[in-house]
Amino acid sequence: MGKIKPIGCWEMSEKDFLNTANPMVIMIFINQIHRKKMERLLEGTGLHRAQHRMLMTLSEGKFESQAELAAVLEISTATVAGFLKKLERDGYIQKTTKKDDSRAKFVSLTEKGEDVVARSREIFAYMDECVIRGFSEEELVILRRFLKQMYDNVKEIQ
Repeated sequence: MGKIKPIGCWEMSEKDFLNTANPMVIMIFINQIHRKKMERLLEGTGLHRAQHRMLMTLSEGKFESQAELAAVLEISTATVAGFLKKLERDGYIQKTTKKDDSRAKFVSLTEKGEDVVARSREIFAYMDECVIRGFSEEELVILRRFLKQMYDNVKEIQ
């Protein structure tokens, strides 16, 4: 094990860090590593991480409005509009007008968009498998319980 520099300018061995650091710092560090590895694996899709997230979200459900999509993604409607415009321009999605309201548009994935989603799901499954390798089913149940408690605690912060 080598030296690591997860935050700031201090150094300690990886073993010491993982055994003594605040669990939140460890989670942040894991998230940073995970994000970098995912970005590397997803480079071939041609999409920025945020555009990719939007495309994956669109593949999972129907959205009645950009506001609804923005709420799910926790971003502004202006950001949604910009991403949709780029995704449409680059051929990942298409917009069609609703029959009963010519101002409203349905958004659907094109074949190109579906192909990216299918490749991405394979990459996500691979990454998920790698991350939880070595955990028993019982350990995963406990981990989920701990993460749920942390999630609930964070949601309560004013």
